[in-house]
Amino acid sequence: MLFCYYNLMFCQILLTFLLINQSPELAAIDRYINLLGPVHTGVSVVNCRNGVEIYSHQSRYLFVPASIQKLISVAGGFILLGSEYRFQTNFYTDSVSGTNVYNLYVQGGADPSLDTNQIKQFTGVLTGQGITEVVGNIYIDPYGVDTTSLGSGWMWDEGYYSYSARISALTCQGNCVELQVNTSGGSINCSVEPNCAYTLLVDSFQYGSEHNPEISRIFENGINVILLKGTVNRSFNQKINLEKPHLYTGYLVREYLTRNNISCYGEVKERPVNLNAQLVHSIHSPPYYQLADSVLNFSINLASELIIRKIGTLRNTQGTAQDGLDNILQAFQSMGIETSNVKARDGSGLSRYNLVSPYFLTSLLEAMLSNNLCCEYFYRSLPIMGLEGTVSFRLREISNRNIRAKTGSLSGVSSLAGYVENIHGDTLAFAIIMNNYTGSTSRIRNIQDSIVYVLLNMEVPR
Repeated sequence: MLFCYYNLMFCQILLTFLLINQSPELAAIDRYINLLGPVHTGVSVVNCRNGVEIYSHQSRYLFVPASIQKLISVAGGFILLGSEYRFQTNFYTDSVSGTNVYNLYVQGGADPSLDTNQIKQFTGVLTGQGITEVVGNIYIDPYGVDTTSLGSGWMWDEGYYSYSARISALTCQGNCVELQVNTSGGSINCSVEPNCAYTLLVDSFQYGSEHNPEISRIFENGINVILLKGTVNRSFNQKINLEKPHLYTGYLVREYLTRNNISCYGEVKERPVNLNAQLVHSIHSPPYYQLADSVLNFSINLASELIIRKIGTLRNTQGTAQDGLDNILQAFQSMGIETSNVKARDGSGLSRYNLVSPYFLTSLLEAMLSNNLCCEYFYRSLPIMGLEGTVSFRLREISNRNIRAKTGSLSGVSSLAGYVENIHGDTLAFAIIMNNYTGSTSRIRNIQDSIVYVLLNMEVPR
């Protein structure tokens, strides 16, 4: 009798499975995937109402995720740091005497949002306290997290581009300068912002009929030298990352002290804060949930790397990326998410050493939506397709804005993962990853968008 009961249950489950996979909507997804031919493709779709995977195509296979790796980093930050967490940058001095401070220390706390406006505010604080001179040096303490400046598996030839900005506990302006090239009036004028003594511009641009600028950046004699060659025929801006960016922050501090009429004749050097130094001022980041919005909307690699390193300090004072990722995966495991096959090597997805399955990602997305402490913040941190961030130009023709998703892109890798609130009121978590394709990326993205459009309109079995 018991055997018959279990046999009947199995038949019902099998029948439900067959009916689901024979639905016109899911058959349409099959057809879109078949258009990709030999491209390594994985798709998982989970009904967030009950955690049931309603569509699977190689969803347990492992893929290079590209920037949807940031879903892991940002989710880990919500769970382990908290929605209201604020990163902190501290300023210390050995002593204050009258109008002088003796040595100034800047201690990085892995704040990805620190900018020149906040440094200007700090110099204003010193002015308000009557300080007119920094006697001694400006010491930079970047030891709040691991000092390795590149992520595991990052390519050696990523060059000067902002997406591979060097990682440091003391970060300012995204560890980049902006090269501004102006060709109005027939002449070429080049500058960098913000400008300080840590960068040197060597301009050999020529005006020509073809626009073929050659830009490179080298670290020489303790400063970043930006070399400009080739021909230009129009104005443009280009962000350029800097080597040893913690020292760049120190040079910016010295620059703005001088502009604020505070004398500073010493050098910018690297050294930990003295144990007996006294705190002068602290700068706090916006709350974590606001930073998460920026990370996922604009796919900021540097910020996601700093997040995992800060999480790494919960286990190891060096704050390595791997410590942070291990802490995150342990937290996911405690939430019931299977992580044994996940290989996580950086926080941003720039590394090709990362390997995840689409089903792991949909399991994570579904679990985060069930987390009462941060579900709303996490959900809203994902950009709305057709409206915000890196997905602002995708599926713009859809009038309702019920799709939130994160993109991923490397050479031969394209991915999309997030949530669909379909027209029938169901919330679906989805992950779509394509690896090892050649040819047009736009074709790959169009197929991804077509799959998402099917999910938007499909009726999920109850």
